[in-house]
Amino acid sequence: MMKTIATSIEKNYPEVKLIVLLIDERPEEVTDMRRTVKGEVVSSTFDRPSEEHTHVAELVIEKAKRMVEMGQDVVIILDGITRLSRAYNLARQRPVA
Repeated sequence: MMKTIATSIEKNYPEVKLIVLLIDERPEEVTDMRRTVKGEVVSSTFDRPSEEHTHVAELVIEKAKRMVEMGQDVVIILDGITRLSRAYNLARQRPVA
């Protein structure tokens, strides 16, 4: 489904900058998405800590903001909103050293 949405955006809106954000995914899924989608694929795989998931998501949002400020149209497709929510909860529960 995600690949279909991404390829449809690429086909119908070639001027749009597409970013696919994959959170807590299997490496195989990330590789498959990178091979299929022409847009940028950013990921944090399931073997990475929660803090990395949240950091990667925030970096993508900030990058998209800068692109919009430069006049570009940007679409972010997020796979893993539930997993991202869980990562934010886990990251907040851990004590800061």
